[in-house]
Amino acid sequence: MAPPNPDLTLYLVTDSSLLPPGTTLPEHVRASINGGVTIVQLREKKLSTAAFISLGKQVHAITKELGVPLLINDRVDVSLAVGCEGVHVGWDDMDCQTARKILGPDAIIGLSVSNKEQLAKALEAGPTYLGVGPVYATPTKPDHNTPLGLDGLQQLLQHIPANLPCCAIGGINAQNAGTVMNASRSKTSPASSLNGLAIVSAIMASPEPAKTCKSLKSLIVPSILYKNPQKVNLTSYLLQMLRNFRENGPPLIHHITNNVSKTLHANVTLAIGASPIMSENESEFQDLARLGNSVSLVLNMGTFLGEEATKDLFINAIKAHNCGNYIVFDPVGAGATESRRNFARTIKEAGATLGNSMIIKGNEGEILTLAGENVSMRGVDGAGANSGRERERELAAIVSKLAKDCRGSTIVMTGPTDIISDGVKTFLLRNGDPIQTMVTGIGCVLSSVIAAILWSSKSFSDKLLATVAAVSFFNLSAELAANTEPRPAGPASWAIRFVDMLSKEPTEDLVRQFRIEEIKV
Repeated sequence: MAPPNPDLTLYLVTDSSLLPPGTTLPEHVRASINGGVTIVQLREKKLSTAAFISLGKQVHAITKELGVPLLINDRVDVSLAVGCEGVHVGWDDMDCQTARKILGPDAIIGLSVSNKEQLAKALEAGPTYLGVGPVYATPTKPDHNTPLGLDGLQQLLQHIPANLPCCAIGGINAQNAGTVMNASRSKTSPASSLNGLAIVSAIMASPEPAKTCKSLKSLIVPSILYKNPQKVNLTSYLLQMLRNFRENGPPLIHHITNNVSKTLHANVTLAIGASPIMSENESEFQDLARLGNSVSLVLNMGTFLGEEATKDLFINAIKAHNCGNYIVFDPVGAGATESRRNFARTIKEAGATLGNSMIIKGNEGEILTLAGENVSMRGVDGAGANSGRERERELAAIVSKLAKDCRGSTIVMTGPTDIISDGVKTFLLRNGDPIQTMVTGIGCVLSSVIAAILWSSKSFSDKLLATVAAVSFFNLSAELAANTEPRPAGPASWAIRFVDMLSKEPTEDLVRQFRIEEIKV
């Protein structure tokens, strides 16, 4: 019989010394599993053999009831006595082959690897899965090997076969879990990515383990689904993103935007569950950028005071928010005048130094201007209608190239068909309604929705699909507001209904109406 394929998504490694006062380990494990833990390793270094077995049986009764495997750290004898699902061993413990002979073919046997030499040996030993780390230094295992860091983690993952599950361990918590999952994504093959994260302190020391585990799992799951798209459809993925940013607390959106749309920006931001703040006071930028851990910046150049006057304002805002925050830049009217054109390209180049942190959203004329195409715009209106499959593909190629030129920035070209690309993947989005063009500022406030939902990306490590989710949700809400009976009398009544639509909780039925197509360019 082949050994089972364990779910490593959220892997709890226990340490009773970290438990909050008044808590028992079995109670903590139960709460953690209820919050989303998918596999448990009992690691209790200071217990006698008898005490270890007794505790193992108590914990196994819970994990078995809840359908989660229990592994014992190091001790094959304890695993046998407990009757649990397997062991996790290191290089100073019993070897994998011997453990397999003792525990049988259906046991789960994990093995730790910290370098290429250990990995080479591990691939010959035949473990069920690998624990890769430590990623960061951790006090829960003072004798650990030299931390890999994110670069070292990715280098090891390049050599792990796609059919061998692996999880990262070592110093991982809510602040860095998304970063670790994102960094694990191979530059050459999505197969060599992590299947999950093993976490000790962040769960064991939590006074609310169920809540902590729910939050941690939300940081991990979509990255795994992105790696294995066959396991989930795009609908489920996008729905999780839309729900996650609401569940994890309202992000703060710092707006530097045009005077025409400020009120609409604020209303839409509040409607979707985020918090707006309008400030062009440069003395506040540093403080605003560091308010909590969920801040985005919207930069809209609709109210343009000239290259020099606006340049310092925007550049200083970008510098302040270059601390892990997302920046959504809207180059309003970029092709209308030479001054706007030059300024928009200056901000694009400044944003290119941020790479993954910047999203550039504009209509066809604005994006083509940034791409270096010759465009004639009248005011801030778009320069064309991207209709027809051939034209869509031409524009998609330009958008993809611009994203690459901007070092990984995500580019959004709005129009009858919206085009979104990060230079690797490109999507066409077909939701929306023509009435959107009849209310001033509607196109501008899309930036606020993107900026808010991007915090799903900070958790889920994929800002491209967070942007796809945001634009699709925005445009479908506009479409439903225009076409749900009784239909609005005109643009003004539609705008009110549109904001109402944005305030509603996303559902699976709603997301199934997204019309999204991924294309190769």
